[in-house]
Amino acid sequence: MQYIESFIGKISPTLYTPFVFVAWVIILWLVKRFLIYRLKRWAAKTSYLWDDVLVKAVAIPLNFIILASAIAIFENLLPLSGRLDHMAGIGVSGCVILAVVIFLDRFVKGLTDVYSSKGIFSKASGGLTRGLIRAFI
Repeated sequence: MQYIESFIGKISPTLYTPFVFVAWVIILWLVKRFLIYRLKRWAAKTSYLWDDVLVKAVAIPLNFIILASAIAIFENLLPLSGRLDHMAGIGVSGCVILAVVIFLDRFVKGLTDVYSSKGIFSKASGGLTRGLIRAFI
């Protein structure tokens, strides 16, 4: 164990950080794909429709959350200057905000599509409602 710690201590963070970044993104992306696949199968078995919409809505925003976490790890592993550290923090915040907006948009659009076909909304008011909600988000 001491040999590994002494070996890692001799490697510059500039060399291993890109590999950690890429490995983190690939591993989390594969885990996300597996979980989304399992959740879709589970949601298809239920009689509720909102769970199908929820699983479909969360799939793309999770990519941005994975990217934000990878940027945060990248930021912590590399000795960045104050300005670059601040820019990385802005990148993480931007990814999270974008993920939340995309999730809300997809979730509300999915709900209005599902429930407009059920007769709760007409097709015209469903489009109007979707437009108003997108403007609010």
